[in-house]
Amino acid sequence: MKKVSLPAPPLPDFFEASTRTQNLSHDRPASKLAPLDAAFLRRTCYTTIWFGALLSLCVYGATRSILVATSFATGAVLSVLLLKSQEMFVQRLARSKSNSPDVIEYSNPLFRLPLWVLLPLKYLLVALLIAMGLRYRILVPAAFAAGFTTLQIVIFARVLGRLMAHRMRSVREVYVSAKD
Repeated sequence: MKKVSLPAPPLPDFFEASTRTQNLSHDRPASKLAPLDAAFLRRTCYTTIWFGALLSLCVYGATRSILVATSFATGAVLSVLLLKSQEMFVQRLARSKSNSPDVIEYSNPLFRLPLWVLLPLKYLLVALLIAMGLRYRILVPAAFAAGFTTLQIVIFARVLGRLMAHRMRSVREVYVSAKD
């Protein structure tokens, strides 16, 4: 019987990452972790929508209850809507008051309302809709809460994946450059 010896698998080295990237002999520049771009929230919303739909189908398959599945989907959709409203709030706060060409003028009368009026109205409407759904037994609380956490799971997974992708060493760096 013939024995084949394999090199050890590459392991991420978090403490010596800066010295390792400076000593690379190949001409590929070391990748730096870029800050989150402006489209991160938009991509997160799209991911949450399809992931929430997939999980809603799984919930329906597991429980055979359309009420539980729609409660889960409602929680996921509400979390996306709240994220989008928060994004609009931040954009509105961050825009300049000057007449520069970058400023977007909104024709919707809701955007002309002061923030101190708009924010309480938004949360009052959300609380009212949730209370009505629970009162008339349209929402299952556990499924609704589980669906609401779908957005947090997606954000956590996207950020963790982004960090892991930038910390891993390439195969060339581990096996080829180490022997040069």
